[in-house]
Amino acid sequence: MIQKSKILNISVGSEIANKPETSCITPRIIDSDLQHNDEASRIVEGLYEAYSLSVPRTSKITDGSFNNSTLKLGVSDVALSSAEYLCDMITFQRMAITNIYHGSWIFRRIIDKVAQDMWRAGITIEGETEPESLKRVYKRLSRLRSELIWVTQQARLYGGAASLIMVNDGTDSLEKPLNLSNIKKGSSIQLWSTDRWFGLSTSSEMVTNYKSRDFNTPEYYTFYIDQATAAGVGTIKVHHSRVLRFVNRKSVRLINTKLNGWGISELEHIFQDLMIHENAKNSAGSLVEKALLEIVYVEGMRGMMQGISTGSTAQQAALTGQLASLQNFRTNNLVLMDKQNEYQQFQHNFSGLSDLLETQRDIMAGAAEMPKVLLYGDTKGGLTSDSPAEMEFYASTIAGKQDEMLRPVLDKLLPILFAIEGIELPKDLDYDFESIAGVSQSKQLELLQGTINAINSLVDSGVLTHVTALKEIQQIQKQTGFGSNISNEDEKLAQQSDIPENEESDGELTEELPPVMDEYAEVKDQLIGKRRLFDKLRRN
Repeated sequence: MIQKSKILNISVGSEIANKPETSCITPRIIDSDLQHNDEASRIVEGLYEAYSLSVPRTSKITDGSFNNSTLKLGVSDVALSSAEYLCDMITFQRMAITNIYHGSWIFRRIIDKVAQDMWRAGITIEGETEPESLKRVYKRLSRLRSELIWVTQQARLYGGAASLIMVNDGTDSLEKPLNLSNIKKGSSIQLWSTDRWFGLSTSSEMVTNYKSRDFNTPEYYTFYIDQATAAGVGTIKVHHSRVLRFVNRKSVRLINTKLNGWGISELEHIFQDLMIHENAKNSAGSLVEKALLEIVYVEGMRGMMQGISTGSTAQQAALTGQLASLQNFRTNNLVLMDKQNEYQQFQHNFSGLSDLLETQRDIMAGAAEMPKVLLYGDTKGGLTSDSPAEMEFYASTIAGKQDEMLRPVLDKLLPILFAIEGIELPKDLDYDFESIAGVSQSKQLELLQGTINAINSLVDSGVLTHVTALKEIQQIQKQTGFGSNISNEDEKLAQQSDIPENEESDGELTEELPPVMDEYAEVKDQLIGKRRLFDKLRRN
């Protein structure tokens, strides 16, 4: 403990390491009788000094601390002033993290479930792009979702991970920057992912171009693959533009430097609570095994034990025989034994144990930033109790994690997907993460009704065409759940409705409309009637 504290002081700065060590606890003689007794005063002073020397200096609260020496509060509280937080980070212990991930189902669920939810609802892309073109981008992104979830899990587990973007851009070397303009339409794309500890190393050269989104990150990454390449080398050196970088829970710059720019493991801040929870759970299981304690008083037991301790096989055989006989000739409600022997039975009381375990579950769920219904599958309170509020809180937590970890990834990945689909990248490209909380049916209907009323009003006033109205409906399809079945026939009908009329024909169409399906005839007549009425009002 003392050695770790000294290392911490030296690493923080030389001004701390070179500062003379002084105790923050100044001895005070409180008792008035002792103040007049020099010998007693020296004894008390010696006790304070001995204690001060026995506690590591780094555990002292030395600045801005409350102190009440009379009541032994603040700095004078020995138990409080001896507490400390150490810089002994478990993030650097990869095998320990791996063992806990494989051995604790709670920790594994914390890692896996959050990563799955971060990609589950998808994104909504905004910009001047046709809805049909966006569907192709969404489809291409969904094909990568499995690998994206896995690499996100690795980043949460170890603090960081990276994915090599494998796409053909016509470049003969992966050490060169990715050329978006050379990516052919319909090209395939795959990701090769690994965590920050295994199969990956970074160069000491950093990206110095302040205009790059990868500024102050390694310029090159070396991936160690499982099999040797055609050139006989099991490593691939890659330019940073071809790498998706996943960073979990960034720390202060001092720690980030030690982590080579990667983040902190998700285990770091929940490790102690997880261990307490596991101990409480297993201790409760152990108590169940010891719930019934049976005591049999056997005459001459002390002599038998003494004989056994001296190696007497006869005494050992006698004791073993008696215990075996008691066990063999007993039933659930009947024990046969000598009249001189005594038998007692004690049962443990488990009152309060369930409350303790429930409190531990609450603490664990809070540390994991997850509702208990997701962490434990606990629905005792009912899905209609606090679950909606908990899910809203969890959804906002997921949204924060998406902005922190996934947005830098998608900023680099989306332009590549647009290039693969042959779609021009819009200048106003933006996207939002869909909420995992979802939208209730009543809210969907309310949103849909409001949208339809607004579109009808704009179409009737001539601001929007029917074709644009269909596109607006398709644009909010994810939020409303309406518009997924709009077909080509619907688009043709909208186009026909937007054909302008000849003002000299007294409201009659100058050319015959192309025939459409009979099931649209009634809708078409209504739309044409509205158009004629609008034209007459405009002429008047």
